[in-house]
Amino acid sequence: MAEFEQFIVGDRITWRADLHGRPLEPDAPDARQKTGTVSGVIRDRNGEGPVTALIVASRGLFGVHQSVVRPDSGHRPEKVDQEGP
Repeated sequence: MAEFEQFIVGDRITWRADLHGRPLEPDAPDARQKTGTVSGVIRDRNGEGPVTALIVASRGLFGVHQSVVRPDSGHRPEKVDQEGP
């Protein structure tokens, strides 16, 4: 879970998941690359302790939706380069 500590609200991230959001290895046949912006960093009730989930806003065909990216589910998000067009 320590790798999730690097993310803050506003970070652009990418991760791999199936159609239902379950984590997959990048080379899995059903893997889809998801990309979005961290809109929330979830810790315990007091806002302390390790990060237990990231709330990520993504744009799709039908508008903006939110995904939950969790270390205990096996998601492995990476930061997206902020520079460029």
